[in-house]
Amino acid sequence: MTTEQYTKTKIRGVPAAIFDGGRRIEVYTAKTTLVVFAENTGLARSAANRLVGVHAGRVVHETNELPAPVEGAMEDKLAC
Repeated sequence: MTTEQYTKTKIRGVPAAIFDGGRRIEVYTAKTTLVVFAENTGLARSAANRLVGVHAGRVVHETNELPAPVEGAMEDKLAC
């Protein structure tokens, strides 16, 4: 069994992990893991920093912090 190496970080106020030399970034927000794939580290980081969406009925702009992971999300204790 191979374990992937990664670097822990924060993006827009939430936990994130950088894989594949920075070309893949996982962002852990609310009940969701967002995964960004890009050709290079600059593009991946730029995309991750510009995520937008809707959470709990409000728009999350690229200038806002992302919603924190819900309880249990980072411990892999969410029911499917």
